[in-house]
Amino acid sequence: MNNSYNDQELAAQLQLDLTEGESWHIEFKEYDHARLNDKIADSWKDDLSDELAAFGSIGGKIYIGISDDGTVKGIGGSHQIWQEKLFERAMGRVKPKVKWKSYYFTDPTTGSNLIRIDVFQDEPVYYIMKRPYIREGTTSRPAEPEEVKALFREYFTNREPSLPTEDANNEASALVSWVTDVLMNILSSLNLYEQKSVDPRLEQLKIELERHRELINANLNKVKRAFGEQSEYYQALETISGEILAALNVRLFADGGKSWSEWLGYLKKVYDTTSELLSTVKANVSIAISGLNEQEGDVRDATVRWLHSIDDFNINKFTYEASQYVHILLRLHFLLWLSNEQQKASHYKEITDEIERLSWARSNVDYWAIREAIPDLIRKLSTTS
Repeated sequence: MNNSYNDQELAAQLQLDLTEGESWHIEFKEYDHARLNDKIADSWKDDLSDELAAFGSIGGKIYIGISDDGTVKGIGGSHQIWQEKLFERAMGRVKPKVKWKSYYFTDPTTGSNLIRIDVFQDEPVYYIMKRPYIREGTTSRPAEPEEVKALFREYFTNREPSLPTEDANNEASALVSWVTDVLMNILSSLNLYEQKSVDPRLEQLKIELERHRELINANLNKVKRAFGEQSEYYQALETISGEILAALNVRLFADGGKSWSEWLGYLKKVYDTTSELLSTVKANVSIAISGLNEQEGDVRDATVRWLHSIDDFNINKFTYEASQYVHILLRLHFLLWLSNEQQKASHYKEITDEIERLSWARSNVDYWAIREAIPDLIRKLSTTS
């Protein structure tokens, strides 16, 4: 796929990031291309690896050619030289493989060339030489054992099946619970799928879809044994897996056209098949959701605290962390829907859609919209209590 951002968008986001400075999701690196062949480049490789590993858990941006204090220094050399001499070598030190994309652009204010590396949130923890790394404020550092445990616990909280049916000891019932959980996670990833062509984080969506496909494929044989090859569960899951694979094989082009049409066509098939199967589960299976009121309160309070933490100096916190709250809010929406609390379910869906749309910020106007919307989002969440 061609760049998801054009030069004007990259320049506009740069000015916002310079105003915010280094933060949980922004890092500046002042490297000199003239020394890429020197021994000092080895220390840059190690330094950059630390940042990549830490950002892999939360997502972030690394600017090459800017000093720690936010002064734009610029870089020389081609994008390919930086890729081969530094980026790919640094990426190779991080385990598991980190998901990333880089952009080469010119800052119109200074006329300097820069590179921005976007690191996509994926696994709960990344390692360098078997040492786990995390981001804390403006620093990337090795994580303590308890911090690693907390990261894994948080990561899997919203991914493990938590919807036992009335006969939880039965293998088929356990599989229905698992299927329901998978379907909710797929629909959470595909929220507002028809507008994903304008979402700058298509790479993150691809990562999520591939994860869902791998999970389905790893459990298809269990579903076949429990329900049979002709069952709706097996047929739908096989269709979903196939359509996801077809979508991931589409080569997307920035000018849209046929590639976007194909991509959205596959997403629609995944969305429709997933929705139909989830409706079947709701209509035919009794699912006991214990502690739903408590879950609602926890999600609502956590989202409100997060919104209160956003201020004029860390709007990037909103754009990078929104996906986490979109996920838990959508999960709550589905739990309420499965429990036939339709009014509440619709209310949370509206809030979720607004947060996701705002997170697609590309320009100053978009960032101002986030600032203006936060008080109203907090009010809407408060009315559900």
